[in-house]
Amino acid sequence: MMKPVMVIGATNRPDALDSALRRAGRFDREILMGVPDQAARLSILGVLTSRLRLAGDFNLEDLARRTPGYVGMLCSCACRVGVQCSHDLCWCAMLTPSLAMLTPSMCVCACGV
Repeated sequence: MMKPVMVIGATNRPDALDSALRRAGRFDREILMGVPDQAARLSILGVLTSRLRLAGDFNLEDLARRTPGYVGMLCSCACRVGVQCSHDLCWCAMLTPSLAMLTPSMCVCACGV
């Protein structure tokens, strides 16, 4: 007895898919997701940073405003880069006392976000 199969796939390049995959009858639905707006990016960033200790002056709304065109994956990458920069900054501050005045939120800005 055959059991139903559910296939879920995602791509940011639908034009690169083999046309045979997109032929009628292969998949029931194709759902296109747009690029998140500022409010959606704020929600995404809120989820991604919910377990991080952010500096008191860190402004997620500002980060969401400064990242137009970012999708969830890019927001996640920006958070990872920020964490890495923060970690590196802590080590630098320990080794170089003049850097102790910098905050993690300044570091995120310095990393290009």
